[in-house]
Amino acid sequence: MGMFDSFLIDIDGHEVEVQTKRFDQVLARYRVGDVVSGAAPGVQVLTDQLALDAAGQQVYGERDGASWWTVFIVLGHGLFACYEAHAGRLSVAARLARIRALAAAWEDSARLLGRMAQSVGEKQAQLERLGAWLGYVRATVADARRLRAGEQLQAPFGLERDATVRLKSGEDPLAVLEDLLLAEPADAMGLGFAGPFRLAERDPLAPYRL
Repeated sequence: MGMFDSFLIDIDGHEVEVQTKRFDQVLARYRVGDVVSGAAPGVQVLTDQLALDAAGQQVYGERDGASWWTVFIVLGHGLFACYEAHAGRLSVAARLARIRALAAAWEDSARLLGRMAQSVGEKQAQLERLGAWLGYVRATVADARRLRAGEQLQAPFGLERDATVRLKSGEDPLAVLEDLLLAEPADAMGLGFAGPFRLAERDPLAPYRL
């Protein structure tokens, strides 16, 4: 089968991996907002047809009970801008018509720039969460070393982190760190959080108001 890349999309409530050999074929997995390595300049609309079983897993060939979907992937100057999943196997004419419509819509530079700005903002929020999470892990390592040295740990403002409580109770530091590294960065851990990015809403009548 060889190497490939994948687009991760949602179909009927299931995450589906749509594979392609069109790009760099390095087993990269792309979500909306990611830059696709090896994509050509300009707007590209790609399509495929997939069969899914009741659990949302891809099946190959004609299978009883499988549902068919026609998928469209839109790239704008390398950015995975959006996708669509239509129930059923659309005809060649219908697929070509939808490809033309999506390409025309995303040739709008303002729309594409807005999506790019949104993507950058979402990545900023993700980096904020990851940075705070790594800071939490580093602080846990520092607490483990201080406890090993016999120091007393004083929680600032009387707020003690869950990981520190576990360390003070005698849990293996490696087990505590493993749990942290396996966990997703989350607000429940008391981490800093950059809220969801969105462009300011524009009043369409603003240029015309007295």
